[in-house]
Formats: sequence, structure tokens, C-alpha cells
Amino acid sequence: MQQLEKFEEELKFTDNQMSLRLLSEEFNTNIPYLSKIINVYKGKNFNYYINDLRIDYIIELLKNDATYLNYDIKNLASLAGFTNAVNFSDNFQRKFEIKPSYFIKMMKENIKTHS
Repeated sequence: MQQLEKFEEELKFTDNQMSLRLLSEEFNTNIPYLSKIINVYKGKNFNYYINDLRIDYIIELLKNDATYLNYDIKNLASLAGFTNAVNFSDNFQRKFEIKPSYFIKMMKENIKTHS
């Protein structure tokens, strides 16, 4: 669990090559064990775990620095560690039930009405 916390703090999930195999090697453990730990303690499979971390990371960037609101979806996807914009959008929509472009539009409108 400590290794997972460190992994999250160091934003290693933004590496678009990150996989369960790579992470298990980094943690000096085996794939089934790490997979079970993530399933039990994070309540989701490895892919959802990594992709949710990536989406949450982008949400934080968008909320804390308005500059990111001007990035296109492809750039945001790349920053988060997704290999393409479609994968990013699909995961964003799975998690929040809205498209990232619509979320960004709402955030921009929110900034306009509060300034």
C-alpha cells in the first residue's frame, strides 16, 4: 500500500507505458498479487485504477490552473498518460457521465460568471 501511495504521489501513472506488469516489476512482486491488492484496496481493476488516477489528475489541473482549460483534449490526454484522445474521452465519460469537452466548457463559463 505504501508503494502504491508513493506511485500516486510521484505521478508515475502519467507514464503512458505503465502497465500491471511494469508496476509489479517496480514493486518486486508478481502480477496476480498486485492485481488482487488493487482490486481489494482500491475497489477496481488495474485499468480503472490507472485511468481514474489519470482523469483525477487532469481534473485537478483544470480546477487549479485555468491555462489548462485552453488545452485541447489530445494534449490533456497526453499529459495524463493516455495514448490517445478517444481513450481519455471514453474514460472521462465512464467516470463522470459527461464528455471532457463539455466539462471544460462548463468550467470556462463558471470562470466568466465569477469574474
